[in-house]
Amino acid sequence: MDARLKWPNDLIVDGAKLGGILVETRNGNHAVIGIGLNCRRDPALENKVRRKLAYLNNSVARNEVIQRVGRALLEALEQFEKHGLEALRAEWEAMDAHAGQKLRVRLADGRTLSGVAGGLGADGSLQLHTRQGLRAVRSGRVVSARAA
Repeated sequence: MDARLKWPNDLIVDGAKLGGILVETRNGNHAVIGIGLNCRRDPALENKVRRKLAYLNNSVARNEVIQRVGRALLEALEQFEKHGLEALRAEWEAMDAHAGQKLRVRLADGRTLSGVAGGLGADGSLQLHTRQGLRAVRSGRVVSARAA
C-alpha cells in the first residue's frame, strides 16, 4: 500500500482517502491530535461523502495498527519538539501526493486559487506558485489536481 499525503490533512492511497489527521492547537503551546483510518469497507459512507475511499486490509489487527501509529506519532512529535518542521519536512515531501502538480485550492473564505504545488512553508502552509508569485495557503482544501 503506497500511502500519500494530501495537504492539509488527508492520507490517500491510489487517489482514495484512507484517513485523515487533524491537529488543533490550544493556548499556543498544546495540541490535540486526531487520526482516523478507514478499517472496514462501508459503501454507505462512500455514497454519503461522494468519493472513493480506501480501507486497511484485515492482515493486521486494529490494535496492532493503533500501536504502530501511536509509536510513530510519538517519535515524530519528539523530533518536531527538538527540531521543528524541518526534522520532518523531507519525509512529508517524499509522501506529498501533489508535488509539482497544478492545483486548484478553495480557500477558507470561499475563493479559489490556482497554481503549482511547491511543498511546505516553514509554518506548514501549502506553497503555491501562482501567476502573481508564491502564495502561502494556510487554510483551504485542494479541490482539483493535475499534472503541471
